Amino acid sequence: MSLRCDADRLVEVIEQYFIQSEQQEIETKTLSDDNTIKIVGLYVYPVKSCRGMPVQTWTLTHQGLLFDRQWMIMEGSRVLTQKQEPLMAQIETSIDLTSTKLVLTFPSLEPLQVSLDVQDSQQDLLEKELCSGKICGEKIEGLDCGSEAGEWLEQALGRYNLRLVRGLKRFSARKNGGSNSLANDSELLTLNVASIQSLEAKIKENAERFGEDNLDLDLDSLTLRFRGNMIVQGPSEFEEETWNKLTLEKDCTSKKLESNDAQKDCASEKDDSISFNIVGPCKRCTMISIEQNSGELSKEPLRSLATFRDRNFNFGVHTKVLSTGKGTISVGDILTTE
Repeated sequence: MSLRCDADRLVEVIEQYFIQSEQQEIETKTLSDDNTIKIVGLYVYPVKSCRGMPVQTWTLTHQGLLFDRQWMIMEGSRVLTQKQEPLMAQIETSIDLTSTKLVLTFPSLEPLQVSLDVQDSQQDLLEKELCSGKICGEKIEGLDCGSEAGEWLEQALGRYNLRLVRGLKRFSARKNGGSNSLANDSELLTLNVASIQSLEAKIKENAERFGEDNLDLDLDSLTLRFRGNMIVQGPSEFEEETWNKLTLEKDCTSKKLESNDAQKDCASEKDDSISFNIVGPCKRCTMISIEQNSGELSKEPLRSLATFRDRNFNFGVHTKVLSTGKGTISVGDILTTE
């Protein structure tokens, strides 16, 4: 009887740990074999550290998405971020291309509108003080957008000596000497939905382990916290850290290339391809603990991110624009990897 029980137990162990593991390995392999990478979200953050705006199609430049992180809020000579003022998450931003205005909104305040045209403001350069500060240790210069914008920000955030500044030049060796982008380390930040889902599962696991209430950290809210520009659906979690280059090309496979003109059109489209270089992983700080819809602080997702083995708080990848193609990128575009 004892031998029969032992045999039954051995069968259970084999089924649980070997047959199931083999099935999981097959599922993982199936995902890895699919190299299709689809853009499922695009976000522009006009004002550094304020709330971003989702877009379906947008202009791509060598400095990233058009108007992304072109303005900053300064407190004296310091660049203000959500780490010092979480309420900045409550300032909504939008770009009105029809009226050529940057529009800022905040609860209980009338919207603030600022011209997108730098030339409109540069006529006053001699009368206004150029602002200077530092981002990641690099010197930046910008143009003060005026007292009305400063007073609006002071009312919204309850702080003094605030100014809205348009970036004019950033002195950076990494950017070949100069840029007006105020992004920390690269033109774009790319997030993989599969990685976000993996972190979401870890957060739920930890919440159950510690007997905590539902933290309402779903896929959408986590995506907002990590403040990515390009959200892609990759084959598997954290695979984005292994990519070297992403390319977006027009699909010529469905065309009939019987004529020389058709062949030339296809070759021209390939010449106009959009390409990105994956620079490296993005190391995260306490800013991801700020709920973007409320400005409130929480222990997640930083706590769960710390439990991933060998992650070193990395999440998302810095992305450099290599070529802009015809100048637009859209949700639904398909990328290939190298």
